[in-house]
Amino acid sequence: DIRIDLTGLKPGQHKVNIKYNQSNTNLEYMVNPSVATVTIYDKTSKTRSLSVDVLNQDKLDSRLIIDDVKIDSDKVIIKGAEHQLEQVATVKALVDINNLVNPEVGTTVLKDIPLKAYDENGDVVDVETVPSKINAEVVISSPSKEIPIKVITNGLEDIAFGKAISALDVSTNKVTVYGPKDVLDNLNYLPLEIDVSGLKNDTQTKVELVKPVGIKSMSVNTVTVSIKLDSVAEKDIDKVKVTVRNLADGYSASADSTSDGAVTVNVKGVESVLKDITSEDIVAYVDLTGLKEGVHEVNVIVETTDT
Repeated sequence: DIRIDLTGLKPGQHKVNIKYNQSNTNLEYMVNPSVATVTIYDKTSKTRSLSVDVLNQDKLDSRLIIDDVKIDSDKVIIKGAEHQLEQVATVKALVDINNLVNPEVGTTVLKDIPLKAYDENGDVVDVETVPSKINAEVVISSPSKEIPIKVITNGLEDIAFGKAISALDVSTNKVTVYGPKDVLDNLNYLPLEIDVSGLKNDTQTKVELVKPVGIKSMSVNTVTVSIKLDSVAEKDIDKVKVTVRNLADGYSASADSTSDGAVTVNVKGVESVLKDITSEDIVAYVDLTGLKEGVHEVNVIVETTDT
């Protein structure tokens, strides 16, 4: 039991004897050094902003997110020597998800959350905080959205000569995704890229869905894709109207001639699909981004439906 007695000492530097208890009388004790140099400072206090750090979020169920953490006050008093207080860059309440018992959707109160002061390098500064611990309300939600799976086929031009895709079926057409609301709001479909390069015969394969950035979980992670081939044919679709996109405010646009207002689009595929395609299934447009008044020659961009 090694100790020093600071009773009655004032701010400044002091030499203090190191004392110890001789718990075993059969042994001879000696402490070295026998004197400690102790510097005592005036204790001062300052008010600092209090922020929240959420620890171990990755250990939460992937369908759940921490929606909010509510604390009683965003201010805290720190106490200590003046030079220590000057080192404090931030004070944080450390909310540890591991301390949640059976986390589920709703609000849970976590008690006795410790507060820590850090310097600008992220190292802990040994100061007193008042209060030393706080309580917090942890709000858990499970935002989700059902979106369609959009198949994107790559390598269509490299399918075996004289062949085209007559049918492409996916075992499920929709998937429920879980994640922050702002991510879900900007997600309208889940792309599923299929490489059909070199395909010669009908095929069925399992494909893993790629989780979009920001999405934590999906109801389906793997789908089965069935592809059927048939002999290729081609067809001209006449009078596909050309529309305008990205025209600056204050301008109007029209085709320079009647013939420029519509195009003929040649499509290739299997006969069973081509026979039902009309000009309504094809979108032709010109991108007028950045163009001003005058006559311009622009490329016509063609898009089709999933057919």
